Amino acid sequence: DYLRNGIRSETDQAAYIQAKLANVMHAVEIPRRHPHASSIAIDLGWVGTNIQPFMKGHLTPTSLGWMRSASVGISPMLHAILTSNEELLDNLEDGRKRKDSGIVMNVFNRPEEAFSYPWWKDGTHANLSREQMMKWGEKLWEESTNLLQINGY
Repeated sequence: DYLRNGIRSETDQAAYIQAKLANVMHAVEIPRRHPHASSIAIDLGWVGTNIQPFMKGHLTPTSLGWMRSASVGISPMLHAILTSNEELLDNLEDGRKRKDSGIVMNVFNRPEEAFSYPWWKDGTHANLSREQMMKWGEKLWEESTNLLQINGY
């Protein structure tokens, strides 16, 4: 239904953003919970697709240069798939705080530590600091595990 109708309400839009955030949190937690595993959350950026009605037709955000084309938008995913774990970890910027967590491949095909941007901070309305996001990621993992167990997985 979502792929056919797109985002229809503010609640749906919030759910989309929360799902993206949960993906990053799970990618961070996987290597912490499974030390021999690696994980990468991929930030595709704003990519023009036909998922929204306003993205169809001749005059689109992509044709205006406001969004990246799908052929450019796929680049971070291909880079993450085709680069060895060693190369990805070697290319992380200096000063990485946690060596045991997953990483994010940004829109410029560069690996980075999750929640490392300046806007992840303790703000006036909410604590969105990196430390807080990591704590919420741990809690999300635990809740997800509990739900799987309750449902027989």
